[in-house]
Amino acid sequence: MEQLPNLSNLSSALSPPEAVPTGVNADGTPDAQELLKFHGVVVIPTALANPTLRAQIRADFYQHIRESPEFLNPTPEDPQWKPSLGGFGGMANPSSFHHPFARKLREMMVAEVLEADVLPLEGRPLEKVFDRFIFRNRGDTPTPESMHRDEAKTAVDGDTVFGGWVNLDDGDQFFSCAPRTHKEVGNQNKGFAKITNPAEKAFYKNKFELIRIPAGHLVIFYERLVHEVRAVKATSRMLRLMLGWRIPDATEPLFGSALTLDWVRRQGVPYLKSGQHTPIFPQIYPNLFWRRMGPWSTRMFQPQCLTLHTIQESSVGDAGQTYWRPIVDDLGKDKRSMLSLQEYGLPLHPAYDEHELRLLYPQREWMLYTFASPNVRVKYVAPTPEMWESYEARRRMNSPFGRVLRPGPSIAQPDDDDDDDDLPLSQRPPRWP
Repeated sequence: MEQLPNLSNLSSALSPPEAVPTGVNADGTPDAQELLKFHGVVVIPTALANPTLRAQIRADFYQHIRESPEFLNPTPEDPQWKPSLGGFGGMANPSSFHHPFARKLREMMVAEVLEADVLPLEGRPLEKVFDRFIFRNRGDTPTPESMHRDEAKTAVDGDTVFGGWVNLDDGDQFFSCAPRTHKEVGNQNKGFAKITNPAEKAFYKNKFELIRIPAGHLVIFYERLVHEVRAVKATSRMLRLMLGWRIPDATEPLFGSALTLDWVRRQGVPYLKSGQHTPIFPQIYPNLFWRRMGPWSTRMFQPQCLTLHTIQESSVGDAGQTYWRPIVDDLGKDKRSMLSLQEYGLPLHPAYDEHELRLLYPQREWMLYTFASPNVRVKYVAPTPEMWESYEARRRMNSPFGRVLRPGPSIAQPDDDDDDDDLPLSQRPPRWP
């Protein structure tokens, strides 16, 4: 099979450690996968680096909001319109996960990741996990999250989980992290794991770097990498698509088939990969900021999404006050996740097709829409365990025939498993529009 090129023009300026990975591609560019494994974080370009394509995606992003049945007369172009409360701007309405636009964009980003050969599959399957959009208005300031690791609580030993996002803005975005800290805790899975020990915090403070993510670029990092959310006020509307991937030795998805299929069939709000519920408002809002929350709720959502809430306890003397707020899931300690479109009695988006469902399970073969082929899916194939074992054996032997090429994802003819008929990359449309 023809190996895909590695698009690893690193945009970040990571400080050079004492020893650096030596892997390079055939064209002399740094090997993104080697850099990711070494530093725990890497930034790569995507097709969305093209400003025309990125502008179209943003227009489609706003259109998907207008087509989300849970919203009441949405006006996403309005600089004051907010789909969720709080400064972080994480979208948490059901349609932001299940609208065809959201599903297709995530699918295209999987193709981008496979083409860049950036994730260390090493013969294992790949699963795309759910994550959210960021819609942050000018002037919004996220609540700072101190040093932490985003550990997938339901991951099993041997799983490798990654987070990241693609920058949908025209300017730079930034990721604050401590490179090369992703291997320090082994396979522990504590969920959202804060670093609270003062000595540890002081130790990591000197290791933090600000990684630049240019427009249309994708940052990928190991979930166990120490990082933080900085309380930086947005100077303009900020849009990004958060992404997550899992490389397991398993056939079941991260949260199991039953729960995953329930989210898909009822079009509900999935958990974050850390196991946290996806909140539509901050935890302190229901009792302390209800005067803000009430008008926002009635402006934002259809009546069937709302309930009249009575404040039971309040430190500021507001007990007994009533206001309208979204009906949220009564499971879990936070109780801040919206219900499914089905539970609200709202129209569902088109059902997932078989290829969309496969993305949510560990796989080695996919049919994917791409930015170069947005209307006809392309077949991608990942290396088998046997291919990886053969590569490792040849590498250990120090082959006298020169460099041993790492097996990576490849593109095949749709609906054809005959390797002799693989589609040469030279016959594909230009990657960069």
